[in-house]
Amino acid sequence: MTDLYDEIDYLGTPKSNRPMTDLREHLAEIEHTQWAHWTRYMLDNLTPENIDRWRRQVGTPYPDLTEAEKESDRFWADKIIAALEGADQ
Repeated sequence: MTDLYDEIDYLGTPKSNRPMTDLREHLAEIEHTQWAHWTRYMLDNLTPENIDRWRRQVGTPYPDLTEAEKESDRFWADKIIAALEGADQ
């Protein structure tokens, strides 16, 4: 008979799900870093011109962004790709 404590971790997560939980936490950490980076930038650069530009960007579908704007999004996408590639190992 298997002991329940051998099958779950201290948070109640089944040990078989632990790699996915670790990946989820890593992805959440990247998302938080991205959000904090953006929020810090926004708070330090809150000008009428930036607000107008950000409103335009919010209403713009990704394919219609400028290459520079897309490259900013790709920077964060690359971090997710690296995390996912590391999860395979």
